Amino acid sequence: VNVPQRFFRHSSFNLWIHSSDGSDLFNKDSSFTVEHVFAFKAGDKVRLRSVNFPTHFVSRLPDGRVAISNSESDNLWIVRDGLVGKGISFESVSKPGSFICHRNYEGWVDSRLYSELYCYDSSFHVEAGLAGNGISLRSVNIPQRFLRHSGFNLWIHSSDGSDLFNKDSSFIFEQVHMAWIK
Repeated sequence: VNVPQRFFRHSSFNLWIHSSDGSDLFNKDSSFTVEHVFAFKAGDKVRLRSVNFPTHFVSRLPDGRVAISNSESDNLWIVRDGLVGKGISFESVSKPGSFICHRNYEGWVDSRLYSELYCYDSSFHVEAGLAGNGISLRSVNIPQRFLRHSGFNLWIHSSDGSDLFNKDSSFIFEQVHMAWIK
């Protein structure tokens, strides 16, 4: 903005602001890949909206299963640092001390256990949404599997590369301000 017709360019491992000389080398040196930046942090209160069922949110069911639902209850989560020390974990707002985890590949909300397996099962790496928007959540302890909904219930599954899988495993991350909640 304040230096029109100039571009960031790397040269000799330094970053410079230069005018274009039109060369192929300049174009390569001034091209960068933008990585996804996820604007949330531990302590944020969030909802996870399904990409392909936009009226449905990741929710805790009365039996403890995790599913996508259009219910107004049990769909708020507190982002926590991953219980295993990697990734993030989701603590239930309506059931404090309980986290989304996977057990036998099924999504559940279970009271926190201090076992290593529970901490791994409750931790997810956040990635750019496989559907091209939102986020996808990769299991920390079974990294070839993503959290996805199938038949409305959440599971961890390996990607089959299909459009349906990509949509089922992508969620829109919505920050929630607790003052809005009844």
